Amino acid sequence: MYVAGLVHRPDELDVQEERAVRIARSCGAYVAFASFASPTGGGYSRTAGVSSIWAPDGTQLAAPELRPARLHASLAQSAGTHS
Repeated sequence: MYVAGLVHRPDELDVQEERAVRIARSCGAYVAFASFASPTGGGYSRTAGVSSIWAPDGTQLAAPELRPARLHASLAQSAGTHS
């Protein structure tokens, strides 16, 4: 598992997601990003605040817009089980 804490502006969310897919596929590992969700220094008056989990094949398994039932189904499918 690849785990990272990061900070991106809302307009950089695509870059964060592309990076997650690239890492997951190249390492064949789950990727978990903890995305900072408050203003901070260094030009980050607004931050994306979109943490996520990705499967080794690059499929997004969890993010704020995914509902718990969909998350459970995604995790079960990724693990090769049925819910």
